[in-house]
Amino acid sequence: MTTVGYGDFYPMTYLGRSIGVTACYLGTFLISLAIVSLTISLEFEPTQARAYKNAIRYHQKSLNRKYAATLIQACYKYRFYMSKNHDVSLRTKAEKTYFIKKAIKNFKDQRLRIREMEFTLRTDEMYQQINDKINSDFDKLVIDSKVITNCEELFRLVEKKQNNISAMVNEIMEIGEEARLKIDDFKDEQFIDQYL
Repeated sequence: MTTVGYGDFYPMTYLGRSIGVTACYLGTFLISLAIVSLTISLEFEPTQARAYKNAIRYHQKSLNRKYAATLIQACYKYRFYMSKNHDVSLRTKAEKTYFIKKAIKNFKDQRLRIREMEFTLRTDEMYQQINDKINSDFDKLVIDSKVITNCEELFRLVEKKQNNISAMVNEIMEIGEEARLKIDDFKDEQFIDQYL
């Protein structure tokens, strides 16, 4: 595994031993890289995995149809045999019903395998859907947080402008009050001048 041999030859000097240790680590590293790359190359891509699962599902369902047809044939053969032969011994009945029981067992086992496979496939698909939903929700949250940040900045700007506007309105109100007082003073002076 470390690619340095069996130990029949080994270094004696410190330099040789340090080179040997380095070779051990390097060999282990290179072997692990080869194993990882091989594992990655042998894994299915998501579309290939989906196609493989669909092929397995189709194969299992075709087996189920085959076992169902065998069961129906066994029941029909039993019924046909019993309608032709009225005096049948218990042993013959047991032999004929054995095939029906075997067909029922095969059919039930196949149905159970299909249910287990579909449950496994559903859970895998469910996990994938949950993962996709989490990723999309996270992306929406990131976008929403950016929008909220932009809105907060806009609210701050609006608040500053509103404060500026209210200050201007207060100044205008003060100027208007001063103008009204001056107009009142002017009217009073005019009134006094007129009657004096």
